[in-house]
Amino acid sequence: FIEDVTMPDDTVVAPNENLVKIWSVANMGNSEWPEGSMLVHVSGEPAAAGKRKAVPIVVGKRYEQVGIAVDLVTPSSPGRYVSQWRLMTPDGHYFGACLW
Repeated sequence: FIEDVTMPDDTVVAPNENLVKIWSVANMGNSEWPEGSMLVHVSGEPAAAGKRKAVPIVVGKRYEQVGIAVDLVTPSSPGRYVSQWRLMTPDGHYFGACLW
């Protein structure tokens, strides 16, 4: 995780609002992320548009910084919500830090 490109922590938004959450992340590992890797919802309020729980990502080459985006819809009831996501290989192995 490098930074929140959109919607930093504690951003206040209206109910039922369509928005795009973008995180900047970097591949600091020893190899490229596998083709077909995705960002998947792991806990909290999914809030993804159409309730999608997995989003394809741009493959991060070694030491490359990329943006990962999710289309979200805020819940209809006011409150404090957190949606946690994590990168996953095509064969189901999580990698990297949790994003929220």
